[in-house]
Amino acid sequence: MLKVRGILLLGLPLAAASQASAQSSDQSPAAAQATVTETRVITQRNGGEPDTVLMRTITAGNRTRIDVTGPGAQRAPWQTVGRTQIMIATDSTTTTTIIDSARKTYWTTDIRATMRAVQKATGMNIKPGVNRDILTIDSLGDGGPVAGYPTLHFRRHATMRMTMNVLGQPTTWADSMVIDYFVAPGLRPDSAEHAAIRKSEQLPGAAAGMLPGGASEVAAAGADAMLRMHKIGRIVETVTQSTATTDGGKMTNLRVEQFVSQRTIPASDSLFSIPEGYKKARPGFLPTT
Repeated sequence: MLKVRGILLLGLPLAAASQASAQSSDQSPAAAQATVTETRVITQRNGGEPDTVLMRTITAGNRTRIDVTGPGAQRAPWQTVGRTQIMIATDSTTTTTIIDSARKTYWTTDIRATMRAVQKATGMNIKPGVNRDILTIDSLGDGGPVAGYPTLHFRRHATMRMTMNVLGQPTTWADSMVIDYFVAPGLRPDSAEHAAIRKSEQLPGAAAGMLPGGASEVAAAGADAMLRMHKIGRIVETVTQSTATTDGGKMTNLRVEQFVSQRTIPASDSLFSIPEGYKKARPGFLPTT
């Protein structure tokens, strides 16, 4: 089971990049500028002590780099997979390089191909299902001041159920989420940013290919909700409360994402390169073949 949990971590960089792209400008890979967005993420699992990380996302066209710092970065999942992820997305694939600065190692993979290999090696089979009746977003009016800005409050509901068969052991997973968005009308995205948000409505081909059907539907609904809210202003805080029910019981998760800052810097190629002297290493959570 430890390796299965590790496999699921592969989706974290892609999910983070998808959300960050909604904040970025529409630059080509050769463009001279990159957008840097900083977000504070606070996570609390099963009512325990909260973990806090600062996530810095650098985006230049189809290239994205995510660096995670702070006390929460000392623990899983970041301690397991590395605190720096570099992604280069195309219509056919998403190449991800995970860099572990503590061990001076790196690992590069085609996420889509890796997931296929993992499913073959483990016998993992996922059958998703989505309750379409509660894949909704509601306007709740005044959200009060957040980060010094007056906000409007929106709420989205999503429920997904998955039946998994791993190494011949069937299990079910039901995830119910309530997501609260606080949008600041006074912080309007510029025209280039809005174009990038519109493009993010559709998952890249590689991303859609690695997600089960129901998960793709939830992600697409989330992208559509983001677009609707960004027509009003910038999302300055997102609060996600989720309850996952498995054969082993229930797990709760509270995740708060707070917008900190955004700026533009030169898009140096070194930002998206493996540091000199780092050695290639295979993550321990991958199954052997």
